[in-house]
Amino acid sequence: MSTELEAIGNNIFDNRIPEAWKKNSYPSLKPLASYVVDFVERLDFINTWIEKGIPTHYWISGFFFTQSFLTGIKQNFARRYVIAIDQIELDFEVF
Repeated sequence: MSTELEAIGNNIFDNRIPEAWKKNSYPSLKPLASYVVDFVERLDFINTWIEKGIPTHYWISGFFFTQSFLTGIKQNFARRYVIAIDQIELDFEVF
């Protein structure tokens, strides 16, 4: 067994997110079990979006890089209505 694989096994046993996974994942301070539940919920959110089309509301903290999503929204709106992106402000409601 390699050193990296042993470290992953030890982290799983200790209910911690393995360092090798953190390199390619979103930041999380949760223990491994909670992280996996959260990860599956994020996948379900994106999969529902793919299967059923654009949702009417978004789980904003479910995005890996929220700022890029919000910038993309502003860019699409600016292009559609031919206005400068810096004139657009976002508003939101908390449910």
